[in-house]
Amino acid sequence: VLQYFEMMKQGKVNGYICQGFNPVASFPNKNKVVASLSKLKYLVTIDPLNTETSTFWQNHGESNDVDPAKIQTEVFRLPSTCFAEENGSIVNSGRWLQWHWKGADAPGIAMTDGEILAGIFLRLRKMYSEQGGANPEQVLNMTWNYTKPYEPASEEVAMESNGKALADLIDPATGAVVVKKGQQLSSFAQLRDDGTTSSGCWIFAGSWTPEGNMMARRDNADPSGLGNTLGWAWAWPLNRRSLNNRASADPQGNPWDPKRQLLKWEGGKWAGWDIPDYSAAAPGSDVGPFIMQPEGMGRLFAIDKMAEG
Repeated sequence: VLQYFEMMKQGKVNGYICQGFNPVASFPNKNKVVASLSKLKYLVTIDPLNTETSTFWQNHGESNDVDPAKIQTEVFRLPSTCFAEENGSIVNSGRWLQWHWKGADAPGIAMTDGEILAGIFLRLRKMYSEQGGANPEQVLNMTWNYTKPYEPASEEVAMESNGKALADLIDPATGAVVVKKGQQLSSFAQLRDDGTTSSGCWIFAGSWTPEGNMMARRDNADPSGLGNTLGWAWAWPLNRRSLNNRASADPQGNPWDPKRQLLKWEGGKWAGWDIPDYSAAAPGSDVGPFIMQPEGMGRLFAIDKMAEG
C-alpha cells in the first residue's frame, strides 16, 4: 500500500478505489498521503462514514492545511452499509472469522459493498465488451455467477472465498473421488494448481465446508481452560487458534507446562486442544517447531533481517 501511494506521488496512478479504508488517518506521514491523493485524476471512497480521506482536499487549518484550488482530484463518495446493516463476517486480530446477521436497514441511499462493487464491475465489463481496452481478460473472464449479479449475497461470496471443486478430485493413490465436482472444500490442502479447484482466499478454505457455515458456530465450550473455543466461529488457517503451537511442547513432544497443555505427541500423532500447526513429523525429526521459517526456529534474535544490524 505504501508503495502504491509513492507511485501516486510520482504521478504514475490515475485513479484509486478506497474501500473501507482511511489512509489519511492511518499512515504516519499524513502530508505525503494527502500529496499523493492530490495527484490523482479521481478518487472513489466506499465507506459508511465521511472519512478524512474523502475530504483530503478540504482545508481544516492546522490539521489539514491544503489549498483546495490547487487540488484537481475528483472525489466520488459512495455510502456503504456498516456491519449491523448486512450479513457477513468480521475478522479479528485472533484470526477468527465470525459471522454476523443484519440487524437494521441502511439509511438513505447507502448500499452494501457488494452492490457498489457489482455496479462498478458490471458497467466496466460492459464497456470492455463493447469498446475493448487494456488487459481485457482480467475483466471479461472474471467469474461472476451470483444469483443476483447486481446484489451478490454475502453467503455466496463467503462460499466462493472458501473454494470448491470444479471437477471431481481424485486420490492418486486409490483412484477414489475425495471431493465431488461443485462441492465445497474442507481444507486448503485440497486446492490444486491444475484448474480443478477454485478459491477466493486460500487461507479461508475450511470456513464454509460441506457441513455449512463454520463462521456461524457459537459453541463457547473451552475444555482446555486456555480460551481455546474451537467451536466458536472459525479461525484461519484450518481453525487453528495458536500459531506455532508445536513450540508449546519440548523436542520429545511433551508439554513444557502440563497444566497449560496445547499439544502432545500421543498415540503416534499430535493431539490436544488445538489444531496442530505442524506436519505429522514425530518428535526427534529435523522439522523445527516454527515451520514457516527455513531453520524452524522462532527468531527471537533476528540480527540478519534488519538493515540496522
